[in-house]
Amino acid sequence: MSKPILCLDFDGVIHSYSSGWKGARNIPDPPVEGALSFMEDALIAGWDVVIHSSRARHFGGITAMRNWLRMHAGNSWDSMGVALADVRFTRWKPSAVVTIDDRAITFTGVFPSLVDIRAFKPWYKIPAVICSEELARYYQAMANRAAGKATLGDAITIARGHPGPPEQPVTFASLTGH
Repeated sequence: MSKPILCLDFDGVIHSYSSGWKGARNIPDPPVEGALSFMEDALIAGWDVVIHSSRARHFGGITAMRNWLRMHAGNSWDSMGVALADVRFTRWKPSAVVTIDDRAITFTGVFPSLVDIRAFKPWYKIPAVICSEELARYYQAMANRAAGKATLGDAITIARGHPGPPEQPVTFASLTGH
């Protein structure tokens, strides 16, 4: 039986991409925190970890990504048993069980609005201001419903619908008290 495929985007998921695009063979930034240990854990758990990136279709792109991973992997590159050297790179998106990408929207059976698509930002471009209190209440109500713990107030909040972009943004700290 073949291993389930876990497809990972490279820039913004594995490579921090803080400098932006510098060419297919120029990968100047460090890994995203936790990325290498996540890949190693996935390999140990029996996943076929495959990196898919637009870099791969450019001359030298796969070699550059593999060399970058080797440089940052240290002793995890070629250890006894499962190692990061087992990570595969592909030019084309594989038939994966799941794909992790910083520039994707999960399809829920309902297409997002074109306004939501235009407003989309990858995780590393989202400012500290995350949402309005109304939007936070909406998402909390949706989470409560998904957990089977929705209250009447949650039902009313959900019935009102998604409130849209925040008019009075608040910071994460003000929502959580941290």
